[in-house]
Amino acid sequence: MPPKRTGPCKRNNRRSLWALLLLLISLSPLAVWKLWTSSPQPLVHSAYIWQRQWQDGLRRAILAGKESLSGWVVLAGELDFPRGLPPRVARVEIDYAALRAAGRPVGFALRINPFTGPFGPEQAETLFLVDLAKKIRDQARRNGLEPSMIQIDFDAATSKIDGYRQWIEVLRKELAPTPLVITVLPAWMEASTFPELIQAADAYVLQVHSLDAKLTADNLPALCDPKQAEAAVLHATRLGRPFWVALPTYGYRAWFDKAGKILLLEGEGETIAKGNRVQSRELRADPAAMAGLVRRFTALRPPGMQGIIWYRFPDPADQFNWSLTTLQTVMAGREPRATTEVLLDGSQPGLVEVSLAATGEMDSVFEEAVTLKWENGALLAADGLAGFTPERASPASLRFSYQGGAPLHLAPGRLRPIGWLRFAQHTEVSAHVATSYP
Repeated sequence: MPPKRTGPCKRNNRRSLWALLLLLISLSPLAVWKLWTSSPQPLVHSAYIWQRQWQDGLRRAILAGKESLSGWVVLAGELDFPRGLPPRVARVEIDYAALRAAGRPVGFALRINPFTGPFGPEQAETLFLVDLAKKIRDQARRNGLEPSMIQIDFDAATSKIDGYRQWIEVLRKELAPTPLVITVLPAWMEASTFPELIQAADAYVLQVHSLDAKLTADNLPALCDPKQAEAAVLHATRLGRPFWVALPTYGYRAWFDKAGKILLLEGEGETIAKGNRVQSRELRADPAAMAGLVRRFTALRPPGMQGIIWYRFPDPADQFNWSLTTLQTVMAGREPRATTEVLLDGSQPGLVEVSLAATGEMDSVFEEAVTLKWENGALLAADGLAGFTPERASPASLRFSYQGGAPLHLAPGRLRPIGWLRFAQHTEVSAHVATSYP
């Protein structure tokens, strides 16, 4: 069965056209003429390497993905300013040799957890932040990499962005000539102090993806709403500063109680809440929607937009992220498709081994049954693997039902054995599998 797909609705298409029309109205006649008469240029794509622990799979993925990306922004550390306590820093042990081997520009990011101030230039927190940023830059240089940027990712409340600006002014001066880039949220753009904040940095990254605070079992909003993303980009084009757009590749598994209240959120191997696991839902970035944004941003290159930074770069060990194949397909503006094959190995007499293979451009997702049929032959035994349980459907058929709880995701190019059948003699078996979109 082909994968279930959800195409863009007519309403969303109309909204997209209105967004593009508003963008054209906001531009000068010369800019409109250039856009109208020039051929669309491919977008520049880079990606965040946000892993806190580097493993061999990530190193291999970097080499495999280097031809598709213009560069990376690598998480270098995370900083906390706990009230009344010394600053806490968690540094990431970066494999600089792997980055050098890839031969692409590399920026380094510092994540700063919520802090309410003060932000003055002579404050102890400010001086500590400047020193840490310099250490990150200097360590990269000692390891043979000149940072393409130092990026600050501060989890700031909107009311604190004017204080944040004071940090950025000091950092930019102290780190020059290394470019200083900051991440911003669309909600900040409504603040009267936002133009001064982005003026203080060399450029900024507009993060148009987030997890909705109102998440419940019955309300799973998209990680990135294309309409809202386009509106935020339109706003950014009017501010006259260079910016990138950060789009998502990641996902979460959320656990809820019987009332639908969030208990546990799994992503990147982290948990942010605790409680009894009653029911779960998966929330993942929509490749089709993101491919649509790539096509629209390519066709009408927003003024000031430097490119797209994908959060986050695929790691084979990251079960809540796209595969590299999916990311490369979306970067080309194509909607990836999930296709699945059932492989039957009957090389041993009387034994049929059953495996699932993902042969498309995005994850195959298994929640339904794999049915096996035969015309002649006596079934002696059968067993399931990887959460699949065999059930006799008829004298000449067997159903492998998935009982593994959360949907089973199989990345493109991956194979998963799910069971076996033993017959009294060699028997021809046929198979059917049902798959669905994430």
